[in-house]
Amino acid sequence: MKKVYLIICILIITISFSLVATSNDTTSDSDIDYGYVLIFFGLTIAIVAGVVFYQVNLTKKRKKIIEDKIKEYPEFENEIRTKYKQSKAISTDMPYDLVEFILGKPGDTQESFNGKIMKLKCFYGAFRNSRGNINFSWRVDFEGTNRNDLKVKGWKQLK
Repeated sequence: MKKVYLIICILIITISFSLVATSNDTTSDSDIDYGYVLIFFGLTIAIVAGVVFYQVNLTKKRKKIIEDKIKEYPEFENEIRTKYKQSKAISTDMPYDLVEFILGKPGDTQESFNGKIMKLKCFYGAFRNSRGNINFSWRVDFEGTNRNDLKVKGWKQLK
């Protein structure tokens, strides 16, 4: 797809420059120089085509990432698909790395370990309050036997 896009852009620009070269033979001041208009038109088309190509390519990459996560965690397919729609949905017993994929990296974390159970509190939605301190909008609580086994046990909206 990239090669086709590049060939089309090169053809449009080459044709525009060749038309400019042939249109410069007339030196009348009243004539509009259509060659420069064609160059501008060609470059505009090339830029628009580039932006469209970039967006299509980005969408394909996102869909592939989503499908890979669904294969890894088939029981959370609905939550992963809502991530693709830019909504942030989590559910209980969801693994830590999947929550990190959906919500992004936490702004702050607090870990505690009691005997065999590890507890992790992750804070999201950082903002500055009126005194200039950093606060968070909500917290997600995880529990597990080790760092690789953490699952969502609950969440709380803080502000």
